[in-house]
Amino acid sequence: MKKIICFICALVCLFSIASFCGCSSIKDNSHIKYDIKCTLEDYSLIGSQSVEFLNNSDNVIDQLKFNIYGNAFRKGANFSPVSTQYLAKSYPNGLSYGDMQISNAKINGKEAEFFIGGQDENILVINLDEQLFPNEQISAQIDFSLSLANVIARTGYNDDTINLANFYPILCAFSDGKFYECVYYNFGDPFFSDCADYSLTFSFDKKYKVASSGQCVSSRQENNICTNVYEIKSARSFALVLSQKFQVLNDKSTGVNLNYYFYADEQPTKSLDFAIKAINLFNDKFGEFPYQSFSVVQTQFVQGGMEFSALAMISDDLDGLAYGEVIVHETAHQWWQGAVGNNE
Repeated sequence: MKKIICFICALVCLFSIASFCGCSSIKDNSHIKYDIKCTLEDYSLIGSQSVEFLNNSDNVIDQLKFNIYGNAFRKGANFSPVSTQYLAKSYPNGLSYGDMQISNAKINGKEAEFFIGGQDENILVINLDEQLFPNEQISAQIDFSLSLANVIARTGYNDDTINLANFYPILCAFSDGKFYECVYYNFGDPFFSDCADYSLTFSFDKKYKVASSGQCVSSRQENNICTNVYEIKSARSFALVLSQKFQVLNDKSTGVNLNYYFYADEQPTKSLDFAIKAINLFNDKFGEFPYQSFSVVQTQFVQGGMEFSALAMISDDLDGLAYGEVIVHETAHQWWQGAVGNNE
């Protein structure tokens, strides 16, 4: 096991030599702030968000651009988020579609002109009435809805879980003097984003347990609806996974509030131990774990696992050593993709 972990460490270090941007390079890690409020109703998400953006470049900006990855699941999309190889496995109940709709946009509280552009209706463009000069700050308010497809993917619902990744309009990373537009390719990790501080107010049916990127700082329940508030700083993404079947194990021995969510694991303490040992090793080799909490989440996923800030999806299709190896791999991504990122 030590050889496997050390081998993964070496690979991670090698890949990180690529052109990268680190969250620690952002002054006060606060040039982007998201305040998101959304409600899950059946398999649709209704939301609104406020995004604060500081132009810390040398360029004048006259538009804001957001990735709307949920539109990749719509019928007729030019780029399918699922490859032909995994099509049948990803849609066990037949082809299903979803999309993201934008109903309103404002800049500093004032109605703003917007349109959907990009290579595949994947970019929300908001026009600014006044140019944004270097060191000036702006606030964008966006009302949106996300219809989920019945698909085993980063985003969608299946028989066991609801995966909510890329569920909100994500400000395009600002690179080389412009906003970088990401296409949702069905191979690799096609996402490139800047670090941001997040506050999410999330309402959902009490029948679910929720695994989250951020720390839950408050929770309330009214009738059958739970509303949790989550916070995380200097994160590249925010993700959630919901299930009625989740059991949870917790550990704080590493100094990180580590939660393992599972529903079909015959050796859950062993799986948790993989994450504990990985955090301890990488703390020693790379530096302190970059977030206060970490959710390792068993879910339906066709490609082994997927990393998000402070959350890792682990496929329930794995078992034994392979399952543990993916936990270690996705834990390493918290440093190399999370704290230190690059345009893949």
